[in-house]
Order: sequence, then C-alpha cells, then structure tokens
Amino acid sequence: MKRSIIAVGFLSTLLHTAMSWSNAAIPPQPLYDPDDMVISTDPELLTPSIKRPITGVQKVLLVAGHWSGEPGLDSGKIAEQTFSTHWNSLRSYILAASGNKLKLEGTQIEADFGPKPATCSASGSLDAGRKAARAQNIDPAGFPFLFVAVPCGGGAIATVPGNWIWVKGMPGSPHTWKHEFGHNLGYPHGGTYTKCPVSNDVVQAPEECSPVGYGDTGDSVSGGGTLYPAINRWFSGWLDDSQAAVISKTGLYRLGVLGKEGPQLYMINRPTEPQLIALEYRQPTPFDEFSPTDNRVTGVWIRYSSLNGTVRNVQLDASPETATTNDPTLQPGRTLEDATAKIKIKVCATDKAGASLAIAINGQGLPYCTTTVVPPLVMTPEQNATTTLKPLITGTARPGATIKVAEAATPETFFATAIADVQGRWSITPPTDRPSGPNALVLRQYFGDRVSGPSEQRLFNVVDIVDVPPPVISRPVENADSGYNPLLSGTALPGAHIRVTRVYGPYEILAETDADAYGKWSVRSVWTLPSGPFSMTAWQSIDGKRSPWSANRTIKVIDTLEAPVIETPLEGSDSGQNPLLSGKAVPRAHIRVSKVYGPYEVLAETDADDYGNWSVRSVWTLPVGPFSMTAWQSIDGHRSPWSANRKITVTDAPAAPVIDTPVEGSESGQNPLLSGKALPGAHIRVTKVNGPYNILAETDADAYGNWSVQSVWSLPVGPFSMTAWQSIDGKRSPWSANRKITVTASP
Repeated sequence: MKRSIIAVGFLSTLLHTAMSWSNAAIPPQPLYDPDDMVISTDPELLTPSIKRPITGVQKVLLVAGHWSGEPGLDSGKIAEQTFSTHWNSLRSYILAASGNKLKLEGTQIEADFGPKPATCSASGSLDAGRKAARAQNIDPAGFPFLFVAVPCGGGAIATVPGNWIWVKGMPGSPHTWKHEFGHNLGYPHGGTYTKCPVSNDVVQAPEECSPVGYGDTGDSVSGGGTLYPAINRWFSGWLDDSQAAVISKTGLYRLGVLGKEGPQLYMINRPTEPQLIALEYRQPTPFDEFSPTDNRVTGVWIRYSSLNGTVRNVQLDASPETATTNDPTLQPGRTLEDATAKIKIKVCATDKAGASLAIAINGQGLPYCTTTVVPPLVMTPEQNATTTLKPLITGTARPGATIKVAEAATPETFFATAIADVQGRWSITPPTDRPSGPNALVLRQYFGDRVSGPSEQRLFNVVDIVDVPPPVISRPVENADSGYNPLLSGTALPGAHIRVTRVYGPYEILAETDADAYGKWSVRSVWTLPSGPFSMTAWQSIDGKRSPWSANRTIKVIDTLEAPVIETPLEGSDSGQNPLLSGKAVPRAHIRVSKVYGPYEVLAETDADDYGNWSVRSVWTLPVGPFSMTAWQSIDGHRSPWSANRKITVTDAPAAPVIDTPVEGSESGQNPLLSGKALPGAHIRVTKVNGPYNILAETDADAYGNWSVQSVWSLPVGPFSMTAWQSIDGKRSPWSANRKITVTASP
C-alpha cells in the first residue's frame, strides 16, 4: 500500500475553542507535535522537483461526518472556517497568500458514517467520506482535494504533499485548516536556528547555531498564524519571475513588501544543505498582526530552505541575544555572514515600502550601502523614436528601485512612477495621452532614502495613429495540434491591448493581454477550447482606436494524447552517460523521460516548443551498458501512454571520432570544412598530427552524432595531416586515424 508523509496535528479541542477568530499570538508551546512525520514511500508524490505549482480553481470536497447516535460537529462553523467569504476563512487566506493565484472552491456535505469504530483511522474515515459522497450522487474523484471532519478525539492529519485532510474534532479557528492545507501544498514543519554567534552586529550562521523545531512565527505550519512565507509561495507557483529571483552577483538590492508591489523574494544558492537562503520583508496585514514597531516588520526575514518535492525551511533567529524567537529578523545595520557559502547579507535600511540590502557572494566584499545611485537606464522609446499617444516607457535600474518620470521642463514634477522588478526591469504607461509632436522626459531612480540625479533627456515624437493594423498571431502555429488551453503569442503595436476570440464568435474570448514595449505579447487561453478543429482571430486597440480582425489561425485541439516520440539517442546507438534527449510531442506539452520499468527513475523533464520539438540533457547519469528509456507527455491535466522503448548502449570509454571530410587524399583550401561522426553531444577537437596544440577547430556533435565546423586555423600550403579526439562525461577518447590532404593556396 502506498503511504504519504503524514502530518498529524495533536490539537486540544479545548485550546482551539478558546482561540478567537482573530489571529491571536500563538501559544508558547506549539499545538502540533514536531515529530509527526512518516516518510513517504509513494514516489509519485515525492518525485524531486524545484517547484510544485498549485494554481487556478481547485475543487475541494468537504465531508462533515458523525457517528450513528452520537453528536456531530458544527457544520455551519466548519463552513464558515473553510470556504466562506469571511475574511479569515481558509478560502480568503489562500487568496491573500497566493495573490489570487489559487482559489479553493468547496462543496460541503453532511453524512452519517454509521457505528463508531473501536479505533478511528485516517483510511477508514476517508473511505467513509468517499462512500457518503457517492451515496449523495457526488463523485469524489472529481475533486482534487478531500477534507473529512468527524469526531475522533481531536487532532488533524494531512499528507505532505498530498490531497487530503482528516480533522478529528471541532477546530476552534480556521488556523487548523490553514496549517493542514499547508502540508497538502508540500510544506512540512520548519524550525529555527537559535543561539548563533554574533559580534559587532555580524551574525554567523548556520554552522555554529543550535537548530530547534518550530519557533517561526511567520509560517502557519511552523509555529505562526501568519500568511505562508515567500519561498513557499514561490514553490507553489504564486510568485513569477518578475517577483522572485536567484541573486547571482554582488550588489545592492531592494525588497518590496510581501504581498505588495515590487520584488517579493530573493534566493541565494548555497553549495551544501540547506540549498539556499531566502529573503523576504513584511508589513502588518489582517493575517500578519504585528505592531508597526515589531521586529518582524522592521527587519528582513531570513530562512534557510531546501527544495525536493517539498519546501523545508529553517528560520534564522538574527537576534540571538534574546531568549525568544519572536524577534527573528535581521535589523538595519546588521550583517549575516555564512562562511560556508561565502555569502554576506547586510540590511542597509528599512521603511514601510521595503528594505535595502547589500549582498556579497563568492567571498567578495560587501558593497557600501551609501554607493551613489545613478539615473535609470531608459530602453524605450528609443531616442528620437515615433510613438503612439501613450508610449510604454521602459528600462532598467537596481532591483526594487522606484522610478519616477517628469517633463524635462519641470524635472521635479513627476507624473508617473514604477518599481523595478527582481531583474531590475521597469515599465511605465503615461496616465494620460502625451501631446502630439516632440516630447522630452527625464527620469530619476529612488533607492530607499537615496536618489539619483535626472537622466539624460529622452526625446521622442508622438503621433495620433489613424489606422491601427491588425495584430499577428505567431503561436500556436497554423494547423498545429494543441491542448485545451494553449499559449497564445504574437506581435502588435507596443502597449496595445490584444483580444483573442473564436472566429465568428467575438464574445467567446480566449484571452486578453497587452503588448510589451517591443510589441510582443503572450498569454494562455483562459477558455478551455473544444476538441477538434478550432479557428481563432484577434484584434488590438490603442489610443481609443481598434484594428480590424487578424488573419484566422486554425489549429486542432486534441482530446486523446498519443505517446511522444524519442528521436535521439538513436535506437541501438552508443551514448555517453548523460545523453542529449530529443523528440516530438504536442506543442507546449510537458515531457518526462524515464527508465523502462523505472517510472520514478527520471532522466529529465522539459516542455515541447511551439512546433512540438523538445530537447533536454539527461540529468541522471546512466549506468554503463545496455539501457532502455521511455517517455510520456502531459498537457492540460491529461497524460499520454508511455512511448516505445528506446534501447541504447551507454559507454564510459568513448572510441575515437571519425573524420569524414575532407576525404583522404583530397585537395583542400586553407580553411576547409571539417565534419564527421562522434558520440551524440560529445566535444570534438581537431588538431595537426604531432601538433596537439595546433588546433584547427572545436565543436560539439549534435543529437545524431554528426559534427561540422570550419577550420579557424589557416592551414599551410602543401601536404597536411590532421587528427581528432572526442570527450564526453569527463572522459577523452584516443586520437582518430590520421587524415592526409593537400592544401592549395586560397584564391
């Protein structure tokens, strides 16, 4: 029988009854036993992954049961705690934490589970809930999540990650549901690094610290009653690449307020476990009820995190001098030094809008917090460009900086602002039409309480477009197979609004979006398309004017997924231990390649492009000898059968490559085209015979083992001999057979 990680909440019904509906301070002792995990033996649930997105509308079946002849739970209160519109319900909490990326849609029923068993069990209660649903003509298989509440002595259990919750008593507040649903999302209980060494406002972590369970008041599964941490939100797919990023170079960065505009999460990779450091900054919210002077809203929250099918967090107590973990943030003026990872993080300053940070990696020195702020770089409109009435003004700045724009004639009177994202990108649309004719703007960059001088004037000419051309739909490509919710993209006027609809169905809207400053647009269809041939079209609008319809784009929406095709490695071919895998699938489908009869021994995963092509290198080092692989594809929640097996021979001793051209004894120019055969993905170096450092050229073999490259060394006129070797997986072959040619003078 498959088992999942089980998270058990040993609740006291009395304690929960005493807790109010507000988010009161969590008691000193956790309501949940920190040793409540059973390691999963279900590999499908715990297939290693960096993220586990749970987004969109997710249906939940909640069964409130009772035992025959015995009182049940308060179904009305359970409904209010879970899926009601009450500000503190589970539904409202998840909407707030996810930024409206996840909406729980609950169906609640009541049922008599029959005589109470001598011993309650999760499996028995869940089966009783499913049986009761079927008796009421509700198919539990139609719900991704199942919650069952029935009197069984108090407590709660949930799978981590998983799709069911068993509540064994009447919760006194919605916190129980938030905690347990966090487990379903893949959030196990976390901990805290305490008693870390600190000297001269430098906190050393994590090696010298003392880890303890719980203590994280900023995490509802780890001792708090607040919204889930930023790293958890990213793991669940609620933060995009404009809101969260991995810091890869030393510099100055700014965090916005979690849940507001601007950067939400910075991550810094570590060479050992834990895998990364996660940074976030909070301000009081209805769910994060901290006073304005609380340590938790005046400093930066730091967590050490690991991602492997779940997100495991250990909070840093950056105020180790105190006996409590209720003051964990790194305060302005303090520095975290992680000697093992060669990382330093200093909080320069904080305010109600964000936190300014100095970060050094790879053992480099910290940048000065007082480093001069330079004007932002303006990318569009280009200097002296012609634009529409509301041109998109875009550029780059320090990540998290605030950009303000003004007329060049009145440089201190700003008419629009923007906050740079985690990559430093920003975009401003003027709030009103710009005047026709020449325009001149200047911009400033604000970084906390520091500000740059004005930028160089950006000059452009505004025109009122009379005839707006139709947009172009680039993908899906014409006549392509497609899933039910395809990714749509194309080109339009910069800043234009695009609407994609069904042909002859102008109110059957697939999606709407805006083109970027370069005229590119991309959006996924929010309308689930019907199976079979389907035709779409689009229009764009800008400056109050609408274009004609675009040319029709016809696709085929499939309802039955065929297996993907593995094209390389070729059947029966030799391969290195980390081969390049490629093939065909439905455009934009997700592909997983696995060992035959080893579905959880995953070689690699990737997505097909707009034409159905996919290519990815095996991240699993294959064993030497015969090996068989297979693959499946999925799209829109549907999964295909396994593909035909692909058999190869994995070698750890590559043979010499073959030089096909120039052919033996031929005449050649001084920079001949060199080509041949090698192991797919191998690196080839061609040199002069007895001159291993006289390199003619280097290249890599393609997925079929073919390689071709022009000699970058001009060969001397007369007889010439060349040879080559290949390397793969850190292993090098012998030299190839010599290839003799006669070099003639280039014309």
